[in-house]
Amino acid sequence: MNSLGYLKEDLLHYIWKSKSFDLSDLSTDKGETLVIQNFGFHNGNSGPDFIDAKIEIEGTKWAGNIELHIHSSDWDLHNHSSDPAYNNVILHVVFNHDKDIILKNGRLLPTLELKSRIDHSLLHKYQRLMENQNWVACESLVSPEDWSDFNLWKYRLVSNRLERKTQYFRNLLVATSNNWDEVCYKGFLRYMGSQTNAAPFEQLSQNLSYSILLKNVNSILKLEALLFGVAGFLDEEGDDEYFKTLQVEWLHLKAKYSLNNMDVHVWKFYKMRPVGFPTIRMAQMAALIYKNPRPFTQFIDRKWSDSMYDSLEATPSEYWKTHYRFGVENRARSKKISKSMVQNLMVNVVVPLTFLYGKETSVEEISQRGIELLDELPAEKNTIINHWKELGVLAKSACDSQALIELKNENCSLLKCMNCPIGIKILKK
Repeated sequence: MNSLGYLKEDLLHYIWKSKSFDLSDLSTDKGETLVIQNFGFHNGNSGPDFIDAKIEIEGTKWAGNIELHIHSSDWDLHNHSSDPAYNNVILHVVFNHDKDIILKNGRLLPTLELKSRIDHSLLHKYQRLMENQNWVACESLVSPEDWSDFNLWKYRLVSNRLERKTQYFRNLLVATSNNWDEVCYKGFLRYMGSQTNAAPFEQLSQNLSYSILLKNVNSILKLEALLFGVAGFLDEEGDDEYFKTLQVEWLHLKAKYSLNNMDVHVWKFYKMRPVGFPTIRMAQMAALIYKNPRPFTQFIDRKWSDSMYDSLEATPSEYWKTHYRFGVENRARSKKISKSMVQNLMVNVVVPLTFLYGKETSVEEISQRGIELLDELPAEKNTIINHWKELGVLAKSACDSQALIELKNENCSLLKCMNCPIGIKILKK
């Protein structure tokens, strides 16, 4: 353990919070007697790591903040000397003291070195986690029993995930002057496009405002003409009658609302299942708006039930029963929005928007309702959830799967093991 490359500050944060080091006969690097009266509160924002701490050095009491680093010299590396937020640091806690730090006022910053005060077995367990090459660092170090209390902390993971996901919708709210129905429409288009066509669908939602669609909501023909027209599909040549009808309607609406169309070549069809073609998704979106012009208002006003599925399971116009693309006829098949797509829209749009609405209106009950919906929805099926299943961690609901996706992406992949109860359990074993 000569190299310290595996060490991260989150380990020191954990050690400091849990007091997992030798607390006897504390002294600064200069041999001054040190008494920790209050370890402070962990600061999750910018600034010193622990705030409102109280210490005593050689009988003199100090109140202020505490900063932790692997090396003392990291203070300069992180440019703390030029940051006023660190002027009130009263103690520098480091694993390895390699440099004296002089504050701007000329005072020598007292330093507590932990290197000789931390149990080597704890450091060894942490090193095994940090240097592990498995899909998740702890997979060979945990047992099924370690996951027994997953239900107690999965909601924290879900809340963290929703807080981050809602930032996208917060930005849309600003751009649309707090028009929740328009934000919902933009969210639906983005997620109906899947990864392959997410960007062009997002562009479509920017080029075609929801207010224009609402003005034509009584005609499925006009809704399709607007969506396909702005998307660029109606500027191509077409032989069948329905295409020509849409094209005539589009030219009228284009002039009426001064609309511009996208380049049709941005849409991707290659290696996609026909049911996921962007043409089918647009036809489904038109049907959804026609059936339910103000979906978000409806979601907020009602309790969760199977009727929500009904409100989102819209069926496109008759033409699309025998077509996946314009001018190419296929065997008749329903193109109704599938149950899996409805669940996708609920997890990625309805739930985050409901969660955000509760936060914005200070009605915690509404935010909680969004999380409760995740408990009622089936677990998602994707590569991450399949990996967890192979490790014996099963997702029984969308709440479970969202928590496990968050855990993998924001903790495991970034080796933030000290932010995870499993990682802490390993250190305590």
